[in-house]
Amino acid sequence: MTQAPAAAEIAVTNSAPYERAGVAAVPWSDVLTYAPALTPDSVEVIYRGDAVPSQVDAIEKTDDSRVLIFALPGVPGGDEHYREPTVSVVVRAKESANKVPFAQKAENTGNGVRLAGSVLDVWLSVAARPWNDDRKWFAGAASTVQVRKHEFLDVNAGFAWEGHDREKRAMQIDRVRIWRPPWDDHEPAHCDFPLHDQDFELIHFGVGPVRAWCTIASRKFEFEFRDLREAQRRAYNCRLYRTISIFADSDFLFEELHVKATPKGFSGPGTLAFSARYFMSAHLGLLPEIRRVPKIPDWFGIGSDMPPRPGYGFATDAHASTCSNPPPDFPRPDDDMHKGFEWETGAAQKIKSVHLFRLNVSPADIADAAGKTWYLHLLKPLRARVVGEWRERRA
Repeated sequence: MTQAPAAAEIAVTNSAPYERAGVAAVPWSDVLTYAPALTPDSVEVIYRGDAVPSQVDAIEKTDDSRVLIFALPGVPGGDEHYREPTVSVVVRAKESANKVPFAQKAENTGNGVRLAGSVLDVWLSVAARPWNDDRKWFAGAASTVQVRKHEFLDVNAGFAWEGHDREKRAMQIDRVRIWRPPWDDHEPAHCDFPLHDQDFELIHFGVGPVRAWCTIASRKFEFEFRDLREAQRRAYNCRLYRTISIFADSDFLFEELHVKATPKGFSGPGTLAFSARYFMSAHLGLLPEIRRVPKIPDWFGIGSDMPPRPGYGFATDAHASTCSNPPPDFPRPDDDMHKGFEWETGAAQKIKSVHLFRLNVSPADIADAAGKTWYLHLLKPLRARVVGEWRERRA
């Protein structure tokens, strides 16, 4: 009887021209193709003879959504076009039962989830009305973001837990837009689906040596269009899925978005192209400064000279519109107009974004940091793929 392979080899490519640390991931199903005897809770990743931080996450609480994610301490610079792998790692059964300590946390708060690391502490609401009052517009928003225990979203709050602006929030996707096909002559040419006032669902969350993470999904919404083949209207049942991660010792959150679509009575794709509109209500100073490079519309930074000089950076792989401050029709008094921010991504089937939070940083420096984060994690991330069964002679 042939023994099942005990390990698989993963090729990793660093497309930057210099050595750097980073995080990479592969579908767990690809690992099992070459090493079917491995189990998610008892594997390790070996790089240059040593085990590196790794974990297997079922990001949508299903077996087919499992990913193996691992962190590498230093990968030599390689091919900028990802044509040639830079290094390889081995995923195998654990040889030691010792648990690796980690600083990240992922906790169900009842109305959301808390993601915390050594730098950031973020409270994400899935409830549109997370408190016992009449406010029902906080779905999918981070109602608290602390940077080294200092409240980021309200510079007047400092280290206190009380006296904060009741409307503060960040990372909220308040609307999804999906475009009708060109043969559908209904106006407008797109459909907008507000999400801010409808509860999200906490699908799954977890924590490990590499990251703490959660996946939340919006309420269902129906996208309707005219079918070209049969000249009748068709509809999808849709949900926006958001997987949000915080990595060890990082000052940013990484987000992955997609709209899962279920055709109603016809055959069609399972994901749809969409754009996401972000909203943030934060007191970052009376005169927040937004810096952006129009020729590279993939990141921007918001900074302030007001102590503790907070800086927020956003980056995406789907382009981003100009950030409006305040947004049109921002429903706040005139003396709160400086607190509102709104921007939108371009259209894509899958969108990755980064939310960067820093204190004691200038507007120029937070914009520069957002650009570097975009380059490292979105434009030129480490890429990994399972290349086959691992044999000792290939180590």
